[in-house]
Amino acid sequence: MFHRLFCCVVIVGALTASPAWAVFDFGDINTWYGSGANQAALVIDFNDGNSPASLAWGYRFDGSPTAEDMFNDIFTANTALFAKIDSATQYGTALFGIGYDVDGDGFGLDDGSIIGPDGFIDTNTSAATTENANADGASATDADDHYKEGWFTDGFWVHWEASSSPYNGGAWASGFGLAYQTLADGAWTGLYFDPVFGFATAPAEPVSPGSVPEPAGLFALAVGSLMLVRRRA
Repeated sequence: MFHRLFCCVVIVGALTASPAWAVFDFGDINTWYGSGANQAALVIDFNDGNSPASLAWGYRFDGSPTAEDMFNDIFTANTALFAKIDSATQYGTALFGIGYDVDGDGFGLDDGSIIGPDGFIDTNTSAATTENANADGASATDADDHYKEGWFTDGFWVHWEASSSPYNGGAWASGFGLAYQTLADGAWTGLYFDPVFGFATAPAEPVSPGSVPEPAGLFALAVGSLMLVRRRA
């Protein structure tokens, strides 16, 4: 960092994704929910072109909860996560859309969906209108945020599961739905948005959201580095 060129490289590297933030195992996950002696992970790959698109959260538990229980607990506790569902299909809860407020400035959908205090948009409740009950077509009102939805035409969320880290020796297997995956210690649950109904692509290597600097932090890092150059030039 004693030379201008090297400092520029450091700044550029800080403003892009870093391998140090990648999640390979539970020890790489910064944000955890729940309590108990057992651990599991939830990986969500939005596949939306907003990088990083694949994110991971940790979950602690006792007993034998399902992946749906983990999903509900994490989404209820994390105020940046949102989901559009139908809670009363003949097969259980249908997952239409998932959103993530990347920059913490609020989240909304352009179809007028009403988000409940728990972060869920349930199209089966009185809060849903004919318009926002649709399962396809909505986008986040903030282009910086993650959101993908689909069921009939625009793709859908594919469930994957693994008994150990699929990024460190384990392997993803296609699942039958969150309600049908019973969690055991070491389990991983994956959700990948597939726009072509291909069932072939599992979530990419994720990052832990808590480890990615916010834009303001990156700006401060860049300014601090520039000041260092000025002092040492």
